[in-house]
Amino acid sequence: MFRYERYILCLSIMIFVMPLVSSIPFIFGITNDALDSTTAEGHTVMLWNPVFGESDNVTDIIGPSGNSGTNNVYMIDCALLANGCNVGSEIRVKVINTGDNYVSNFSSAIISGAGFQQMTNLTLNSPPNVILSAPINYANVSGIVSFMCNATDLDNNLANVNLYGNWSIGWHSNLTTNIGGGSANVTFYQNLSDGRYIWSCMAGDNLSASKFASSNRTIIVDNTDPLITSIVANLSYPVCGQTQQVRINCTVSDALSGIFNVTLHAYNPQNISFNQQGLIVLPETYYSDFVLNETGLWRFGCTASDFADNFANLNSSEQIYVY
Repeated sequence: MFRYERYILCLSIMIFVMPLVSSIPFIFGITNDALDSTTAEGHTVMLWNPVFGESDNVTDIIGPSGNSGTNNVYMIDCALLANGCNVGSEIRVKVINTGDNYVSNFSSAIISGAGFQQMTNLTLNSPPNVILSAPINYANVSGIVSFMCNATDLDNNLANVNLYGNWSIGWHSNLTTNIGGGSANVTFYQNLSDGRYIWSCMAGDNLSASKFASSNRTIIVDNTDPLITSIVANLSYPVCGQTQQVRINCTVSDALSGIFNVTLHAYNPQNISFNQQGLIVLPETYYSDFVLNETGLWRFGCTASDFADNFANLNSSEQIYVY
């Protein structure tokens, strides 16, 4: 015979043989383990009368360490309530949060008499889970930022997802999206000024159980173009012949996400552009060498991009005449 059924049979025998000396019963019931396999053992069940509120309550520990002495079973002496434990009164029981975020829906019954009264089964509720989908940790972003989270709940009790971040007024919930069911992908949009920020998501269910993602993430918001301060050639005079080589240096900086790429440009007398990736020679200085293989006026330029996909372009005032 199943252990709970044996326990209930024993209680039935006790009810039959015990003298009914009081109209106040003992309240007992079974609490099922959570769907994520967390045991109900050791959790706390609270009994109260809804007319007088939850402040007037009695509790018991589920399982062998509680009054029942039996796995997954609680038992509470209703007489310990200050008010509202009489025949005809409504009583309620539920698992309450004692620090691990596991609770349950409530079960209610009308007191029918003395002895023992069984409540309908409770089930330990599994808190929801949430995963941060995007942006990745330490992502460099610009423009409107899309924060994406995936929330799941084994009990199909999802209620909302909150976007937390440390912009504006410090760490707080910035946006909330109401959801339902057992799984949801949620995207939040935020227009943020330049800076480095920490963010996360928190999922909540309809029993007010909630959980943050396992770790926070950092983003670098960079809406500012790189700054090109100079383009310098190592030749500044008319050049004789079509085999001369010129080195072009471009000085460029970016305060937030950093320089991703620098391209140097040489424009021949027909205004055809020759483009070469800049090589770093000094902090913030990039160079490339070009062969001046045509007679006429040559011009030069520099294009830079940062890790947030911002771009800058500058053409040099320096020109070299080849004859």
